[in-house]
Amino acid sequence: MVNLRRAIVWASAGQYLVIAINFACLLVLARLLTPAEYGVSLLGGAILAIAEAVRELAGGAYLVRERELTLEKVRSTTTLSALVTVVVAAILTLAAGPLAHFFGLPALTDYLAIAVLGYLLGPFIHPQMALFSRAMAFNRLAAINLLLALVAAGVSILLAFLGFSALSFAWAGVASALAGAILCLVVGRDLSIYRPSLSHWRGVVSFGAYSSATAVLGRISEALPVFIFGRFLSAEAVAIGQRTAVLSLFPERVVLAAVGPVALPEFSRRAREGKDLTAAYLAALSHVSVVQWPAMILLAALAEPIVLLVLGGQWLDVVPLLRILSPALMLTVPIGLQYAILVAAGAVHRLPRLLVLQMLVMAAALLISAPYGLHAAAWSMYLAMPIGAGLSLMAVRSAIKFGWRDLWADAARSAFVALTTAIGPIALSATSSPMSLTYAALAVALGAAGWVLGLYASGHPVWGEVCRAGAAVLRFPARRHLRAGR
Repeated sequence: MVNLRRAIVWASAGQYLVIAINFACLLVLARLLTPAEYGVSLLGGAILAIAEAVRELAGGAYLVRERELTLEKVRSTTTLSALVTVVVAAILTLAAGPLAHFFGLPALTDYLAIAVLGYLLGPFIHPQMALFSRAMAFNRLAAINLLLALVAAGVSILLAFLGFSALSFAWAGVASALAGAILCLVVGRDLSIYRPSLSHWRGVVSFGAYSSATAVLGRISEALPVFIFGRFLSAEAVAIGQRTAVLSLFPERVVLAAVGPVALPEFSRRAREGKDLTAAYLAALSHVSVVQWPAMILLAALAEPIVLLVLGGQWLDVVPLLRILSPALMLTVPIGLQYAILVAAGAVHRLPRLLVLQMLVMAAALLISAPYGLHAAAWSMYLAMPIGAGLSLMAVRSAIKFGWRDLWADAARSAFVALTTAIGPIALSATSSPMSLTYAALAVALGAAGWVLGLYASGHPVWGEVCRAGAAVLRFPARRHLRAGR
């Protein structure tokens, strides 16, 4: 348990620093680029994300999950990664023009042509990162991710200031990939893993086929709003919709920054050791929801000051959309953990079918609502999200057999904490419109107090973690004083 907490601390520290850097970058770029310029980079980034998912055929998750990992298996993975990367990069280069024509954005051609350069460096990065994850070396992962975020942020801001428009993001991706390749080669040290070998390609591909299909479907699902809005609406609408989604999902990203990197290695370790996965999964759901749900309600209540602070006045169209979408996305909690638990439980073959069903639900909702505008699309998530979450829970339950009563009991405690968190901020927002930054800060303080009170009153398991963290903070000055006295 101590090792798990240490891993979570390293993973969360690294991810939170990356989030802070990206947040600062967002503050600057939102004032340097127009929504239309953002739209081009969003479409290009969505296409590249799907290409990254195809590379999972080479088995990044295989390196984490494999019970008996040998050097030859690692070499087979890196060799396959290089082969898949070259093929996909060629396809991307040839498809850049037709894709730009389909979306009516000529600048997309140059964006993809540049982004492919960074994509080609992936085989030097992803196998090493997977090996660090398997070894729970989250200190190394945190350091590498932090440096890559700094490089990407610095290059994108500099180039945006110099007038590179949407291409600032493409060049920043290339610079970040180059830095990542160098760091992985230096930190990983064992360069023998890059020696060509296909001796275990069948095992890698048999696992990677499901993992890659899952990753591709997941990326397509994430990119669906961008693609559908890009087809039916303007580039500006694409940017406004995506910025709404980014802010709405910010609490999930913050929570999963701590849990996400540790979930697959920890669930996989438990599976390899024959330990119970059900208790670990329910505990993860409980811990994530008790933080994510209150945060998303708070986000909806403070939408206007948050948008003004983060994006600036030219993005005020995001405010009403954020108020609609943020509560609807509260049910993403089980979806965020479904990959890790199903892979660890040896049920990776169920993921593609699950993601297809979830994607079809999302696509139907957006295709019907998007022609009527962004507000209609946001309201459609109140139908799509509950269905997607239900499909996720049923798929996981078929693999690890948890009880519905236990799930509802944990959910009820988290919902109670969300309610106690929301009372103060919602009451304050109702009496102050528009809300000043001073009132917003007061609302956050009231929400934090309500959250702590809810944890205590409900007897939520996270209350013990909060007490343990508080005790550690209080002991720290005493230990430092003791060391100084010695």
